[in-house]
Amino acid sequence: MSDVRTDGPLTNGTTNGVHTNENGEVAPPLINLKPDTRTTNGTASSAGVAPPTKSKVVGGDRMQEMLKQAKALRDERRATLDARHEYIFQRLAENIGIEPSQVEDNVLGDEKFDFIDDFFLANGRRVLMFYYQEPKNPELNQPTYTGRMTTTGPKKRVIISNGDTVQLTGFMYYFIRPSTGKGITPANIVTEVVFGQLDASNGKMLESIEQLLGNILIPLLQQYEDWGALKNRSNLSVQDFLDAMSQFAATVNGASGNLAHQVKLATGDNDTVLTTLATPNDYQTMAQNGDFITECEKLMDKWCKQIEKILAESEQIRREADDVGPSAELIHWKQRMATFNNLLEQVKSPRCRAVVGVLQSSKSKTISHWKDLDARITDAANEAKDNVRYLYTLDKFFSTLDKNSPNAIAENIPSLMNAIRMIHSISQYYNSSERMTSLFAKITNQMINTCKRYIRDGNSRLWDIPKQELVNRINESKKLNEEYQCYFHKTKAKLHESANERQWDFSENYIFGKFDTFCKRLDRIVDVLTTIESLNGLQNIRVEGLEPIVVKYRSVVDVIKKKTYDLLDHRKQDFDNDYTEFKSQIEFIQTQLQNFIDSWFRKSYTVEQSLLFLEKFQDLEGVKIDFQDKYGKLVQNFSKELDTVRKIYEKNKEDPPVTRNLPPTAGRIVWARQLYHRVSVPIKLLEQKMDLNKTDDGKVLIKNYNKIAEALLQYELLFYRNWCRGIDLIKKGMQSTVLIRNPETKEEHVNSDPQVLELIKDTQYLTKLGLEIPDNASVLLRQEEHIRKTSVNLQEMLNTIKQTYASIPKDMYTLMKPHREKVEEALRPGFVAITWSSLNVEEYIHNVQLELEQLRILINDCQDILQYRIDSTLQTIAETQLCETQQDPVTLDEFSKLTDESCQVAIQLITKQTNLCEKAAHYLLEILKKRLKPSEQAQIKENDQEYYECALKSVLSTKGSRCNECQPCSFFNFLTTYWNKNIDAHIQCTRSSLETIRKRLQQPIRYVGEQVIREQVKNPLFRTDIILSIPNVLVKPSLDDMQSQLNKSAHTILKIGQDVPEWHHAQKLKELVIKVREESRNEIEKQALDEGEDVKLAVQAKAPKPLHKIIAENNDVKKVVLSLNSAISTFKPDVQDMMKNFTGFAELWEKELETTVKTFMESKPLMVDFEALFKHYRRMESDIDEFPQSFQVGSIVFYTDNLKRGLKTEINNWKTAYAKALNDKASQDMQMIFDKVEDIQKRLTRPCKDLDDVRAHMNALAEIRQNEILIDQTITPIEETYGMLNKYEISFNDGNPERVDTLQYAWKKCLQQGKEVQSHLLDIQPQFKQNLLDNVTIFQQDVINFVDDYAKK
Repeated sequence: MSDVRTDGPLTNGTTNGVHTNENGEVAPPLINLKPDTRTTNGTASSAGVAPPTKSKVVGGDRMQEMLKQAKALRDERRATLDARHEYIFQRLAENIGIEPSQVEDNVLGDEKFDFIDDFFLANGRRVLMFYYQEPKNPELNQPTYTGRMTTTGPKKRVIISNGDTVQLTGFMYYFIRPSTGKGITPANIVTEVVFGQLDASNGKMLESIEQLLGNILIPLLQQYEDWGALKNRSNLSVQDFLDAMSQFAATVNGASGNLAHQVKLATGDNDTVLTTLATPNDYQTMAQNGDFITECEKLMDKWCKQIEKILAESEQIRREADDVGPSAELIHWKQRMATFNNLLEQVKSPRCRAVVGVLQSSKSKTISHWKDLDARITDAANEAKDNVRYLYTLDKFFSTLDKNSPNAIAENIPSLMNAIRMIHSISQYYNSSERMTSLFAKITNQMINTCKRYIRDGNSRLWDIPKQELVNRINESKKLNEEYQCYFHKTKAKLHESANERQWDFSENYIFGKFDTFCKRLDRIVDVLTTIESLNGLQNIRVEGLEPIVVKYRSVVDVIKKKTYDLLDHRKQDFDNDYTEFKSQIEFIQTQLQNFIDSWFRKSYTVEQSLLFLEKFQDLEGVKIDFQDKYGKLVQNFSKELDTVRKIYEKNKEDPPVTRNLPPTAGRIVWARQLYHRVSVPIKLLEQKMDLNKTDDGKVLIKNYNKIAEALLQYELLFYRNWCRGIDLIKKGMQSTVLIRNPETKEEHVNSDPQVLELIKDTQYLTKLGLEIPDNASVLLRQEEHIRKTSVNLQEMLNTIKQTYASIPKDMYTLMKPHREKVEEALRPGFVAITWSSLNVEEYIHNVQLELEQLRILINDCQDILQYRIDSTLQTIAETQLCETQQDPVTLDEFSKLTDESCQVAIQLITKQTNLCEKAAHYLLEILKKRLKPSEQAQIKENDQEYYECALKSVLSTKGSRCNECQPCSFFNFLTTYWNKNIDAHIQCTRSSLETIRKRLQQPIRYVGEQVIREQVKNPLFRTDIILSIPNVLVKPSLDDMQSQLNKSAHTILKIGQDVPEWHHAQKLKELVIKVREESRNEIEKQALDEGEDVKLAVQAKAPKPLHKIIAENNDVKKVVLSLNSAISTFKPDVQDMMKNFTGFAELWEKELETTVKTFMESKPLMVDFEALFKHYRRMESDIDEFPQSFQVGSIVFYTDNLKRGLKTEINNWKTAYAKALNDKASQDMQMIFDKVEDIQKRLTRPCKDLDDVRAHMNALAEIRQNEILIDQTITPIEETYGMLNKYEISFNDGNPERVDTLQYAWKKCLQQGKEVQSHLLDIQPQFKQNLLDNVTIFQQDVINFVDDYAKK
């Protein structure tokens, strides 16, 4: 016995003492037995371990120990897992279709788990492979660790493999690192690791490799551009590599096809016996067994049928595509060779030899047929082998035909012909005319396919290829056809010269017909391209009327280019039909183009236009036009045109039509030159196209042209000289002043002479025309910019002055008079001293602009103060609301309080704004005062004694009047104006506040015909309550109270002027008015006496008024106040109509409650009567609930909550009174029933011991029968009573509603108890009857005894 090995390395799927089973789970380590070193049968043991297929059963303790070790190792490996392992497990699980946890369990127990960590290291493994398959030799009942001990059979598992030790029978999943320079991390594993798979299950290994190469690797490599040191894909080494890859893929494909076409001879029932037969003696022995012979003959018949079928299929005509290449021929014979070689191997197998040997020994008749088939198989195999051998010599040419360009193919044609000639000469089987013709046809097909691919060059459409490049490729393809046929005929001619060699008697039409048809198709494609190119220039010609032809041309081109079929497929006739149609359409376009050109010459165009028109079509190769004939006609037309130009000159030379904006002299010269251009350009073009001196018409044409040209040149020279003589006269206009003033309108204008600018403009145009310019004109031309600039600056200066004056505020125009005079003073030299030739014009303009800028700055400052400090404060005062009304209606007290608070806030705001406005006005005047001269400033006095006194008062006749022209008057009037604006702002503030209240109170009116419709106010102002004050329904507060409070609020708003301080200027105004009034008192009194007025009132009328009186006496304010005084009163009729809605409830307080209820109860009412009352009161409550929460009349909202509450309180009193009476009555009846039931139950519950008890029970039962109807009739009304009270939500805290629920139950319980007592009496009746009879008998005997005793005594 060998010892158990526990510490050495284990084999057969173990690592570090851990074994994995076929499920990928960690299993206990196998027990390796260490044999003795002694030899057995003279041979030492080659392995230091026992055979792995023989496992030993270990004891339970040892197994538990190994399980613990396995679990510890798995846990240790699981602790090292990270995101990289999870990524690999996830990819495997997704592609296998199992859970990642299962993959993890399989891999953790694998002996090659360290391969994963090595794969992640820098410079580690490049490939990591996993197999998913069943173990090749699974050990059944292998113990497996999955957390507990299990026993499983063969099952697929994930295995880590290096590709050497374990045979692949399932799926292989691999991870590849393109570069091992850096380690794999969780961050780069997705980008640095490539994942793939191969399917080797069911013998699909070759198919899987073929798909990998053909669908992934080869297409990827063909698109790859960066080949490192090899630069790009065009490198020869790269091409060789790609060709090798393609050939390898083709080899794999062929091998896969050969395996797919293998035929296996049928099996028989005696195959096991046949494998034991090896010698002729064995055959002789089995030949004696008739049944065995019969079975062998049947098996051979099956084989013969299979072989005959294979031979028949091989001899059939192959179905191949029309464009198949010569490589298909080699593939076909390789497949046949593989098929027949495989068949020969099976025929030579021991099984087949045994069958043949047994049948030969038995002299079976089937053996002759078998020998014939065997010979045919051998011959077919030899034929395939021989053909493959010779076709392999052409394989390198096949690759050339498939990969190279036509020129490269043409270079290899001589070698190809020699190779085919050699095969035809020495081949034993492949030298037939049919096979050689077929080979040549396939070579032709391959050439055509290669030409197609070469012509396309990766483009899906031929039209996308540049035309010249496409034509060159087509020519190369056609040249290949020529070379191909040329070398074919040369080789054929050489064979004719040698009589010993086989001749090429092949069908040339079959061989070259397709190529010739293909070249014909190429010729037509080139023709289409050439035709399109020849007419392509039409699209660049812009001539009116040519668009339909161009559109037609584009449509024809688009139609031919949009065809979706393959133009290079010569087998399809669609292109031929389209080509015919294309040529027809092109001929039609050419005809249209010829007609269009002819029609152009029938129209009245100039010779120049016609010549230019013809020139556009000269470069078109696809247009056939007789240009010499057209030029001859143009010579005749030009003669007529010369005569027309002569007539135009004679007619308009005195007053020629001049182009807009041209000066007269330049306009005339330009007109003459245009006429000259009209005749000179055509004759030059004609001279370029033809020799005019060779024809009579040409000579006459030249003579007439010279006459007209001479006249036009003299005309130009005449007007040029006249212009030069007028230059000196025009130059004198430069001495005039730059500005003038209209004596009537006093408006300033720029004094510019238009002839000067006209002369300058003539000079400009004549310079462009190339004429010599005099010095004076040149001087003016050099001064053009100065003159124009000065004119523009002067005009802008005058416009700016006008705009500046216009920007002065109206109220400040007199205040700005001294400042405007400064600008006028600076402007004055331009009217008297400054001329256009002065050197200080710019200085003059600059001085005026300085003064003007000072004025503009002053005006802007004043405007800013007026706009942002005075007008804005006045606007704020005007927009101030003295009564901020709420959006929702308010009560009268709230309105009063709101008005008082708003007025107080407004007074503070208005006071502040008034003070700011006064300060801003004085600040503005102070600014203006500082800009005045000292003498002007001295005239302005602001003290109390001389408050802005008029500077011209000494010359004024009227006492107290002002001149309104001097600065003090201007200052005084400015303050007066803005004090009045301040008053207007207060008035607007008061009026807008009152108007806001009025609009809230006013009811909109709409007229429909003659009918007046009052619309509802959207935002009512007041709210009030409708209350119940028995015996009346009232509004509180009343409308009179509202009107009174509204009047008080309006008066409060009108009196705010008392609290607003007046301006200092306003006080001075009052003092001046009082002073003037006192000085003119006598005159006022005298005037009042003359007019019959009260003298005192007349004097008071002249007295100044305070601000609040001015506001109150304003007409607009008065109108609003008057409308507010009667605003509420207008709603009274509507309010009275509204109050009529609340009549009809008088019964609630007109009758006495207690008396009415007592009278009703004395009438012994029924339940219906009570319910009618309650329904009546509920209807009243519903009517009350239906009242809207509020009524709106005009701008007043009347709320009904208090009224509803009062009415419902009265209704509840009446309902409670009636309900209490009903409750009392029902309570009495209910108590009576409870008393009777209680009495009866007490009597029935007594035990029945004697006849007295029976008698008492009988009386109780009799009482139940007597009162049953009465009680039933009483209970129902009681229940209805409390049901009705509950229905109308009336309750009393006397407990009766709870008692009534037990009333019916108590009565039923009493009846039930009576039934029980009655039954009990029936039960005890016989006993009591017998006792009674016995007692009567005893009594009778006692009587007899008594009588006897009495008689005796």
